[in-house]
Amino acid sequence: MKQYFKNPYFYLGIALLLVVGLLFTDKITDGHFVSNEEAKIGDELQNHLIKKKWQAIQLFDNPGLLNAIEKRNPDHPALDAIKKQHFYLVCTKNDSLFFWNSNQAVIDPSITNLEDSVGIINLGQRSFLVCKKKVGNFQCFLLYYAGDFSEKAVLPEDHPFYNGRGYIYQIGATQHGFIMKWQNGEFMASFNLIDIEGISETWIFIGFLLILLLSFLVYKFIELTSINGLSLLNFFIISTFIILIRVLIYQRLILTSLLNSEFFNPDIYASSFLLPSFGVLVLHVICILVIFNCFTKIKGLFIYIPGSKYQLIKAVLLCIGFVFATDLAFSIIKSLVVDSNISFHFAELPKINWYSFFGLTLIGILMGGLFYMFSFLYKKTGFRNLSRNQLILSITIAF
Repeated sequence: MKQYFKNPYFYLGIALLLVVGLLFTDKITDGHFVSNEEAKIGDELQNHLIKKKWQAIQLFDNPGLLNAIEKRNPDHPALDAIKKQHFYLVCTKNDSLFFWNSNQAVIDPSITNLEDSVGIINLGQRSFLVCKKKVGNFQCFLLYYAGDFSEKAVLPEDHPFYNGRGYIYQIGATQHGFIMKWQNGEFMASFNLIDIEGISETWIFIGFLLILLLSFLVYKFIELTSINGLSLLNFFIISTFIILIRVLIYQRLILTSLLNSEFFNPDIYASSFLLPSFGVLVLHVICILVIFNCFTKIKGLFIYIPGSKYQLIKAVLLCIGFVFATDLAFSIIKSLVVDSNISFHFAELPKINWYSFFGLTLIGILMGGLFYMFSFLYKKTGFRNLSRNQLILSITIAF
C-alpha cells in the first residue's frame, strides 16, 4: 500500500475521481435542497397570508372605521391600526372611488371588481392580498402588498421574506406557481412564485474543503514528479488538469453552491467578464502561479538569451512581457482598491471586514508572484548578462 502513496499518478487519479463525482453530486444535492426550500417557502408564505387575512377581518370590525371613511381623513385614529399592519385601504361608493388612506394604495378594476371576499390579485410584477367587505354604504378593500420579491426593500416590514433569507424571489403574472389554500382546505388563489434559488451553507463549507483537498492532491503530484526535475509530459498533465478544473468552475459545472456564496458575489467586486467576482480573481491568481511554479521545475529548462543570433529581439520581447505583467497586476490592484466595495481604509474601522484582510493578502500574493516571475526570468534567460547598451535599448523599445 505504501508504494501507492509514493506514486504521483495515484494522487492525480483521486483528484480526477473527485472532479467526476462533483459533476453529479453537488448538482443533485442542490436540486433536492432547492425543492425542499421551495415547499418550505410556499408554506411560510401561505401561513403568513392566512394571518394577514384574519388581521384584515379584525380591522374591518373597528367601530371607528366608518366615521374615518365618511370624513375622508387618512390621519384618523381608527386608521392607525391599518397602517401598523401594513395595509392599504380603498373605499368605493356607488361604484365610484370615494377614499383611500395612502398614495401608495393601488387602485385597479381587478381589485374593485373582485367577486370573492378574499383573493390574490396579480398586477404586472406585483401581487396583492385583497380582502373585501361592506362598511356602511361603502365597499371597502384592504390591500396587503405580497411583493414581487426582486425588490426586497419595498416589502412590508412584517413580510416573512423582507430580509431575503438568502434566496432570490420573482413573480410573473404569466408564470406558473403555487395554488394557495386556506388551512381548512378552501381554495384561496394561485400565487405566481417562481425562480427560487437556494444556497446550502453546508455545501458551501464542503465546497471549500473540496478545494483544499484538490489543492493537496495537486501539490502531492507536483512534489513527487519534480524530485529530479519535472518532465514536459508531467508539466503538460498538471497544466491541463488545472485549466480543466478552472474551466469547470467557470462554467458552474462543479462546486455550484460555493459559487453562489457571497465570496463570488459581483456586488463586492467585479472588474470584467473575465473577473466577475472576488472569488474568481483569487482562483485565477492561484492557477497562474501554480502553473508558473511548475514551469520553473521543468527538467533541463534553458532559455538563455545572450549568444543567440536574435538576442536583442528576445530581450525586447522579455521587456514587453515585464511591462505587460506589471501593468496587469497594478490594474487589478487598482480595481480592488478603487472600483470595489471592499474597504481598505483602516481609519474607518466599522467598514473593515474579512474581505479587507483577504484583499490585502491577495495584493501581497500578486506582488510576491510578480517579483518571483521577474526574478526567475531575469536569471534563467541571462537577461542580466546583456551589455548596458543592449539593456537600455531593449527597455526603451519595450516602453
